[in-house]
Amino acid sequence: MQISSVNKADFDERIIPDKTPKGIISIHLARYEFARNHCEGKRVLDVACGVGYGSEYLSQFSEQVVGVDLSEEAVQYAQKRYQRDNIQFFAQDACKLQIEGGPFDVACSFETIEHLPSVEPYLKNIVNVLKDEGVYIVSSPYVSKTTLSPENPYHIQEWSPKDFELLLQNYFSEISLFGQQRKQSRFHQILQKLDFFKLRHKFNLLKWTNPVVKAVGTTPFSDMDISDFSFLENDFKRADYIIGICKKPKKVN
Repeated sequence: MQISSVNKADFDERIIPDKTPKGIISIHLARYEFARNHCEGKRVLDVACGVGYGSEYLSQFSEQVVGVDLSEEAVQYAQKRYQRDNIQFFAQDACKLQIEGGPFDVACSFETIEHLPSVEPYLKNIVNVLKDEGVYIVSSPYVSKTTLSPENPYHIQEWSPKDFELLLQNYFSEISLFGQQRKQSRFHQILQKLDFFKLRHKFNLLKWTNPVVKAVGTTPFSDMDISDFSFLENDFKRADYIIGICKKPKKVN
């Protein structure tokens, strides 16, 4: 399908599968696959869905998927590229959700929370759109120490696992945290630890790392798919992202 051009400034921090390397796509789609057990046969809200490729992935096993994003241009792209019978896309602010047909069984929101200047209205809205005991699945970059000055210029705040859990505990009753990490051979891990001075970056050696990585038993970055990632509960030693599975409390009558 031919898709109209998009505004570069609007899409600098967005993933567009038709224009993005397979390895990068796989990092993101792996989270949607990780969410499968919670979403199968359920009504799912994909918050900050971007151009909609994740919503489309969820639609393969969910009863219904609603994708929302602040960018009208991203939503228009999603409607053209990923519209299915059981998907709807709407332009909405994640901090001001007003969605017909709720509440939802599950709300997925990946790589969103670190972009927000205020997380309180966002998390309150997530709680409001979920059914009692509904599930919120969230991701954010892993950092060992919480920071208000992330390296990524698009991020406002990033949390350590401990602080991320404390934040989520203000809104949800049950929280499990997982570290998302790339699967690597033991030999590959040892080689990375030996690269004390980060020479492969300093001398632009990345261009020859694919055959080296493959030789030591790890799938090269450019060839990765969703099977090349693992999600380990409370294990962040080699994690690049934190994934939270959170349950909304049941109301007591």
